[in-house]
Amino acid sequence: MKKILMFSVFILSACSPKYLYMPRKVKDSFTQCYDNAEIETNGKIKLNGYYIGKTSTDKVVVNSILFFKDGSLAFNVHVGGLFYDEDRLHKYGTWGTYSVKDDTLTIQTVNHNFFSSFCLEGKYLILNDTTLKELYTKDLVSKTVQLNDITKNPYYILPLNFKKKENKPDSLCWLKEKRWFWCNKEQYKKWKKEQKKKYKNK
Repeated sequence: MKKILMFSVFILSACSPKYLYMPRKVKDSFTQCYDNAEIETNGKIKLNGYYIGKTSTDKVVVNSILFFKDGSLAFNVHVGGLFYDEDRLHKYGTWGTYSVKDDTLTIQTVNHNFFSSFCLEGKYLILNDTTLKELYTKDLVSKTVQLNDITKNPYYILPLNFKKKENKPDSLCWLKEKRWFWCNKEQYKKWKKEQKKKYKNK
Protein backbone atom coordinates (compact mmCIF):
# COMPACT_ATOMS: atom_id res chain seq x y z
CA MET A 1 0.00 0.00 0.00
CA LYS A 2 2.83 2.35 0.91
CA LYS A 3 4.58 1.65 -2.40
CA ILE A 4 1.39 2.35 -4.32
CA LEU A 5 0.96 5.67 -2.49
CA MET A 6 4.58 6.66 -3.17
CA PHE A 7 4.19 5.73 -6.85
CA SER A 8 0.99 7.81 -7.10
CA VAL A 9 2.76 10.83 -5.60
CA PHE A 10 5.63 10.36 -8.06
CA ILE A 11 3.24 10.22 -11.04
CA LEU A 12 1.42 13.38 -9.93
CA SER A 13 4.71 15.22 -9.46
CA ALA A 14 5.97 14.07 -12.85
CA CYS A 15 2.79 15.38 -14.47
CA SER A 16 3.44 18.88 -13.13
CA PRO A 17 3.92 21.39 -15.99
CA LYS A 18 7.27 22.23 -14.40
CA TYR A 19 8.69 18.90 -15.59
CA LEU A 20 6.72 18.22 -18.77
CA TYR A 21 8.09 18.89 -22.25
CA MET A 22 6.69 22.11 -23.72
CA PRO A 23 6.05 22.03 -27.50
CA ARG A 24 8.16 24.48 -29.50
CA LYS A 25 5.08 25.97 -31.17
CA VAL A 26 3.66 26.94 -27.76
CA LYS A 27 6.91 28.52 -26.56
CA ASP A 28 7.34 30.45 -29.80
CA SER A 29 3.75 31.71 -29.65
CA PHE A 30 4.27 33.32 -26.26
CA THR A 31 5.59 36.81 -27.07
CA GLN A 32 4.74 38.87 -23.97
CA CYS A 33 7.74 37.70 -21.95
CA TYR A 34 8.16 38.08 -18.19
CA ASP A 35 10.37 41.02 -17.18
CA ASN A 36 10.32 40.54 -13.39
CA ALA A 37 9.65 44.27 -12.95
CA GLU A 38 6.83 46.13 -11.28
CA ILE A 39 4.11 46.98 -13.79
CA GLU A 40 2.85 50.56 -13.82
CA THR A 41 -0.93 50.30 -13.94
CA ASN A 42 -1.62 53.92 -12.91
CA GLY A 43 -4.42 52.65 -10.71
CA LYS A 44 -6.36 51.31 -13.70
CA ILE A 45 -6.64 47.80 -12.25
CA LYS A 46 -6.63 46.50 -8.70
CA LEU A 47 -4.12 43.97 -7.38
CA ASN A 48 -5.51 43.12 -3.94
CA GLY A 49 -8.03 40.58 -5.21
CA TYR A 50 -9.31 39.05 -8.42
CA TYR A 51 -11.60 39.79 -11.36
CA ILE A 52 -14.37 37.32 -12.12
CA GLY A 53 -16.71 36.96 -15.10
CA LYS A 54 -19.68 34.72 -15.91
CA THR A 55 -21.52 33.71 -19.07
CA SER A 56 -24.67 35.58 -20.03
CA THR A 57 -26.66 32.34 -20.38
CA ASP A 58 -26.16 30.15 -17.32
CA LYS A 59 -24.12 32.57 -15.18
CA VAL A 60 -21.33 29.99 -14.77
CA VAL A 61 -17.89 31.32 -13.81
CA VAL A 62 -15.70 31.03 -16.93
CA ASN A 63 -13.11 33.72 -16.44
CA SER A 64 -11.29 34.76 -13.27
CA ILE A 65 -7.92 36.47 -13.05
CA LEU A 66 -5.39 37.35 -10.35
CA PHE A 67 -2.95 40.12 -11.30
CA PHE A 68 0.41 40.63 -9.55
CA LYS A 69 2.73 43.64 -9.27
CA ASP A 70 5.54 41.87 -11.12
CA GLY A 71 3.51 41.64 -14.33
CA SER A 72 2.49 38.00 -13.92
CA LEU A 73 -1.04 36.67 -13.61
CA ALA A 74 -2.98 33.54 -12.75
CA PHE A 75 -5.90 32.72 -15.03
CA ASN A 76 -9.09 30.74 -14.32
CA VAL A 77 -8.45 30.68 -10.58
CA HIS A 78 -11.90 29.26 -9.84
CA VAL A 79 -12.94 25.63 -10.20
CA GLY A 80 -16.63 24.82 -9.85
CA GLY A 81 -17.20 28.31 -8.48
CA LEU A 82 -14.63 27.83 -5.70
CA PHE A 83 -11.21 29.44 -5.47
CA TYR A 84 -8.38 27.19 -6.64
CA ASP A 85 -6.31 25.48 -3.94
CA GLU A 86 -3.18 27.65 -3.59
CA ASP A 87 -0.67 24.81 -3.84
CA ARG A 88 -2.34 23.36 -6.94
CA LEU A 89 -2.61 26.83 -8.46
CA HIS A 90 1.16 27.29 -8.18
CA LYS A 91 1.96 23.82 -9.52
CA TYR A 92 -0.72 23.21 -12.15
CA GLY A 93 -2.55 26.47 -12.84
CA THR A 94 -2.72 28.59 -15.98
CA TRP A 95 -0.20 31.44 -15.72
CA GLY A 96 1.06 34.27 -17.89
CA THR A 97 1.75 37.99 -18.14
CA TYR A 98 -0.19 41.19 -18.71
CA SER A 99 0.35 44.72 -19.98
CA VAL A 100 -1.70 47.90 -19.72
CA LYS A 101 -1.83 50.57 -22.41
CA ASP A 102 -4.35 53.41 -22.18
CA ASP A 103 -7.70 51.70 -21.54
CA THR A 104 -6.66 48.31 -22.92
CA LEU A 105 -5.41 45.30 -21.00
CA THR A 106 -3.58 42.52 -22.85
CA ILE A 107 -2.89 39.13 -21.32
CA GLN A 108 -1.02 36.09 -22.60
CA THR A 109 -1.39 32.79 -20.78
CA VAL A 110 0.02 29.27 -20.99
CA ASN A 111 -1.79 26.12 -19.93
CA HIS A 112 0.28 22.96 -19.95
CA ASN A 113 -0.56 19.47 -18.78
CA PHE A 114 0.03 15.82 -19.62
CA PHE A 115 -2.61 15.85 -22.39
CA SER A 116 -2.37 19.24 -24.07
CA SER A 117 -0.67 22.63 -24.18
CA PHE A 118 -1.94 25.95 -25.45
CA CYS A 119 -1.09 29.63 -25.45
CA LEU A 120 -3.86 32.23 -25.46
CA GLU A 121 -4.08 35.99 -25.75
CA GLY A 122 -6.94 38.03 -24.37
CA LYS A 123 -7.84 41.67 -24.84
CA TYR A 124 -9.92 43.56 -22.29
CA LEU A 125 -11.37 47.04 -22.22
CA ILE A 126 -10.83 48.69 -18.83
CA LEU A 127 -14.21 50.26 -18.05
CA ASN A 128 -12.99 51.30 -14.59
CA ASP A 129 -10.65 49.87 -11.94
CA THR A 130 -13.24 47.30 -10.85
CA THR A 131 -14.69 46.30 -14.23
CA LEU A 132 -13.08 44.68 -17.29
CA LYS A 133 -14.88 43.87 -20.54
CA GLU A 134 -13.44 40.98 -22.55
CA LEU A 135 -13.08 41.86 -26.24
CA TYR A 136 -11.66 38.63 -27.63
CA THR A 137 -9.60 35.53 -26.98
CA LYS A 138 -7.03 34.35 -29.51
CA ASP A 139 -5.30 30.98 -29.72
CA LEU A 140 -1.74 32.07 -30.51
CA VAL A 141 -0.82 28.67 -31.96
CA SER A 142 -3.75 28.09 -34.32
CA LYS A 143 -4.41 31.86 -34.77
CA THR A 144 -8.16 31.35 -34.25
CA VAL A 145 -10.04 34.22 -32.64
CA GLN A 146 -13.18 34.09 -30.50
CA LEU A 147 -14.87 37.48 -30.35
CA ASN A 148 -16.76 38.20 -27.16
CA ASP A 149 -19.71 39.61 -29.10
CA ILE A 150 -23.18 39.06 -27.68
CA THR A 151 -24.63 38.94 -31.23
CA LYS A 152 -22.19 36.22 -32.36
CA ASN A 153 -21.28 34.27 -29.26
CA PRO A 154 -24.06 32.39 -27.39
CA TYR A 155 -21.69 32.10 -24.40
CA TYR A 156 -21.00 35.81 -24.21
CA ILE A 157 -18.90 36.62 -21.16
CA LEU A 158 -20.30 39.38 -18.99
CA PRO A 159 -17.90 42.10 -17.76
CA LEU A 160 -15.50 40.89 -15.10
CA ASN A 161 -16.03 42.46 -11.69
CA PHE A 162 -13.39 42.91 -9.01
CA LYS A 163 -13.59 41.03 -5.72
CA LYS A 164 -11.20 41.80 -2.87
CA LYS A 165 -9.39 38.78 -1.42
CA GLU A 166 -7.65 38.49 1.89
CA ASN A 167 -4.50 36.33 1.97
CA LYS A 168 -4.00 36.50 -1.76
CA PRO A 169 -1.62 33.81 -3.12
CA ASP A 170 1.84 34.86 -4.27
CA SER A 171 3.02 34.59 -7.88
CA LEU A 172 5.61 31.83 -7.40
CA CYS A 173 4.49 29.43 -10.15
CA TRP A 174 5.72 26.62 -12.39
CA LEU A 175 5.95 28.91 -15.46
CA LYS A 176 8.69 31.02 -13.84
CA GLU A 177 10.85 27.89 -13.86
CA LYS A 178 10.90 28.03 -17.68
CA ARG A 179 13.80 29.99 -19.19
CA TRP A 180 11.81 30.92 -22.33
CA PHE A 181 9.19 32.67 -20.17
CA TRP A 182 11.74 35.32 -19.16
CA CYS A 183 12.81 38.35 -21.20
CA ASN A 184 16.31 38.38 -19.72
CA LYS A 185 18.46 35.25 -19.32
CA GLU A 186 20.60 36.79 -16.58
CA GLN A 187 17.56 37.79 -14.54
CA TYR A 188 16.32 34.23 -14.80
CA LYS A 189 19.63 32.84 -13.50
CA LYS A 190 19.64 35.34 -10.64
CA TRP A 191 16.07 34.43 -9.72
CA LYS A 192 16.90 30.72 -9.76
CA LYS A 193 19.82 31.29 -7.35
CA GLU A 194 17.61 33.32 -5.02
CA GLN A 195 15.00 30.56 -4.98
CA LYS A 196 17.61 27.94 -4.14
CA LYS A 197 18.84 30.05 -1.21
CA LYS A 198 15.30 30.47 0.10
CA TYR A 199 14.71 26.73 -0.17
CA LYS A 200 17.92 25.93 1.75
CA ASN A 201 17.05 28.40 4.51
CA LYS A 202 13.63 26.88 5.17
